[in-house]
Formats: sequence, structure tokens, C-alpha cells
Amino acid sequence: MFDLAESELLGDILTKAAAAGKIIAAVCHGPAGLVKAKGSDGLPLVSSRQVTGFTNSEEEAVGKTKMVAFLLEDKLKELGGQLVRKPDWQPHVVTDGNLITGQNPASAQGVGEAMLQQLKEKRAALGGVASGGVTFSAGEAGLVGGKKAAAEADISPAGKPAS
Repeated sequence: MFDLAESELLGDILTKAAAAGKIIAAVCHGPAGLVKAKGSDGLPLVSSRQVTGFTNSEEEAVGKTKMVAFLLEDKLKELGGQLVRKPDWQPHVVTDGNLITGQNPASAQGVGEAMLQQLKEKRAALGGVASGGVTFSAGEAGLVGGKKAAAEADISPAGKPAS
């Protein structure tokens, strides 16, 4: 959360990935990586999009509100994101176009499944060949969920058919 939100490099990578229609997925504190990313209109990538991430009340429950530079829920709203949340610690996934976000660690599997669904749709639209890759801006939980879902679909995390 500390370094992701301040990374111009990550912001540039995600801005380019979004422009190319790549799937962007983030779980728990992972949406902090979206802070510097821009949409094609030059506005924050999350602006006017439905998103979720670790909520203020979840941050309070783990006693970290004073340790973080900002509360993710507040930052997503500040950037124009339409935050959608469920009760604390419940799995919750929000998909808005190619942007997939999960509220907390319990959401990692659902994020992986949502990514898998989008990859299947892309592959079907291209006659059975997946296009491009998947961009992860989440922590280990999102990456693990993504690998598991990709393995079940016989698609590598890079979006290519597994060999």
C-alpha cells in the first residue's frame, strides 16, 4: 500500500494496460496500485467506475488506520471511484469493464474467477486464442487466485494457452 500508490511506473503500466483493453485485477489493498493510473480521458482510471477494496472499517478492525498513509476506501472515492462494499470480511468482487477489484483477502478466489471468465470471453471472441495478458496490481492473494483460476481454464497467467 505504501509503495504501490506512489509508483509512477506502475501508474504508467496500468494506464497502458487499460488503454490496450487488458484485464486489470486488484484485491484487498491492491487497488492502491490504481492511484496513479489514468483512463483514456486523462482522469483517474477509477473515476466514475464501480470499484471495491479494503474498507475503512476493515482497516480499523486490524488496527492499522494510523499506520497507513491513507485509507483506501477514502482514496478510491476521492479519485471518483464508485465504491461498492459488502459487510466486513465477506468475499466481494466488483467488475467494471476490464477492471476487477476484490474487497478483502476473502475475495481473491472470486477475482480469479472473474478474470477467468473475461479470459474465456476474449478467447472465444478471437476464435479460441487468448489475447494479451493479465495485469495484476494486487498482492500475493490476487496472484495466487489468478494462477489457480488460470490453471483451471488451461490458460497461463500471461493469457496464453498453457502447454
